[in-house]
Amino acid sequence: MKTAKMVLLAGIATALISSSTFAVPIVINITGGTPSQDWGYSAYLDPGFQDDVPVANAPSSINLAGVNSITVNWNAPAGYMYVVNPPPAGLAGGGASLIFSAAYGSPGQASSLGSAIGSSFTVHTVYGSSPLIGQAIFDQPGIPAMSFTAAGVMTASSAPFAFTGITITADFSGIGASEILDRAAEGPPSSSLFGVYTGDFAVNGLGPNGTTYDILSDPGQLLTLEPISSGSVPDDSPTLVLAGFSFAGLLLIGRKKIVAGKLP
Repeated sequence: MKTAKMVLLAGIATALISSSTFAVPIVINITGGTPSQDWGYSAYLDPGFQDDVPVANAPSSINLAGVNSITVNWNAPAGYMYVVNPPPAGLAGGGASLIFSAAYGSPGQASSLGSAIGSSFTVHTVYGSSPLIGQAIFDQPGIPAMSFTAAGVMTASSAPFAFTGITITADFSGIGASEILDRAAEGPPSSSLFGVYTGDFAVNGLGPNGTTYDILSDPGQLLTLEPISSGSVPDDSPTLVLAGFSFAGLLLIGRKKIVAGKLP
């Protein structure tokens, strides 16, 4: 009896050690660069704007071995913040889309994670309120193995806001198998972009050749990178925290240049 009890206790201890050893979180840190602006025609032959933030640093692949929680951070460079200004009036659909996306792997590669059992979404604001909503999708047919997206709409009446980072975390019912997931070119934005701010103007016209559009002039870059210490900060506000994976089809708004091939 004593021997059996010792074997049982040893088995429990081994299980606890295995659980604590192999069930681990993984953190994916993605740092953005300085945004650039595109102004002109979109894939739909109406003029629009697009401010692109390139990726300065991001893991090219991850291993799901032993993973039971995944966190994705989109970070501004140390000491800097991204400032988002409202678009001009006259945009198709009434607003512009702001999208941050990270995707890894091919369909089926994340099946060992099981289902998501908890989530959180945070925008680390410096001032103002963020319109962003977070979503994480795993192991769905026809899409990358894992996809983290934060998206929102800015209109002409929106207030500007600034942030230093975005965080989405998901916890899982399973423990990941040893599986290498490469960063996927899922858009928008593609793997070469940290984020994109885009909108099309609602105007008449058949095409760019010889067509004169009655539109606003170039609004200038609306998504900028500024030093926190000396940037344009009208007021401070607490960090905005949004929980859950509610999502309103915002990716459908970010259509500019996707068909043209800039964003796959």
